Amino acid sequence: WGVGDSSNPFRKIAEAEQRRLDEEKEHLVREANEKALAEQKRLEEEEKQKEVETLYEEAKKRYREGDLAEALLKFEKLVVLVPDHPYAGRYLERIREKQKEGEEERNAKIAEEKAQEEAAQKAGAERKQKFTIHFAEGKSFLNEKKFTYAVGSFRAALLLDPVHPEA
Repeated sequence: WGVGDSSNPFRKIAEAEQRRLDEEKEHLVREANEKALAEQKRLEEEEKQKEVETLYEEAKKRYREGDLAEALLKFEKLVVLVPDHPYAGRYLERIREKQKEGEEERNAKIAEEKAQEEAAQKAGAERKQKFTIHFAEGKSFLNEKKFTYAVGSFRAALLLDPVHPEA
């Protein structure tokens, strides 16, 4: 039998042994890849868990500090990472309730400030109108040479608007 002869029984044994070694090598590589993937998944899950814990603690801290907008963002991100997180949903509800209450309070305050501004404008208009009346009366009394009445009307006008240019 020659070395290159395919009918050589040693060659067949060597080829079979090579195939077995190749299969074993393939199996070991596949097994190593699976272990590496499992380890990578474990590390990623561990990292995700740390991120979730950190995010949860930061969100609670912002909530306690009253920074509701930032707490809301962090809890919403937490719910994206862990949809069934046991506490994030409750915190989100509380934040939204507090924001709604705060908005109602702000709206009430704005309405009150607007009413006060309108009242001040009305009072200012009434004051201006009274000034005009007293000033006109004073001028009229002055023209009629009723000086005592004129002084009284001008004083009333001055009390209403002490810095008026004509006062």
